[in-house]
Amino acid sequence: LKAIQGNPEQDREMQEIEQNIQELKRQGYRLGRILTEGSISSAIFIERQNQIEAQLDALRRRLRQLQGQKAFEWVISVFRNRPAILEAYDEELFLLLVDHITVLPGRRLVFWLKNGLELEENGQEVSGV
Repeated sequence: LKAIQGNPEQDREMQEIEQNIQELKRQGYRLGRILTEGSISSAIFIERQNQIEAQLDALRRRLRQLQGQKAFEWVISVFRNRPAILEAYDEELFLLLVDHITVLPGRRLVFWLKNGLELEENGQEVSGV
């Protein structure tokens, strides 16, 4: 996803979130060290640790949301310069989009796209082909 040309403001926000996540992780580590040194009580530690975890959860949710938007924009950009309807298999498009395919029981296929999305298809037998 990092290679996708996107909204610079969105990219900046994602970078800030990643930095904030790292800073909160460092704070949690330092807080644990302070507790082991006996400089704070368990109650204060638990309260502060819960605050850090809540902030981390919120930041991770926002980051996933932004990554999802970016993944969707990537798929749209791939199709932007293609015909609206594909009348035949397009190997270049397939290789551009699909990372790998998982075959499941019951004629089910899961297409794992390079942008992180997954699409499940139920295989239908095609006659006359």
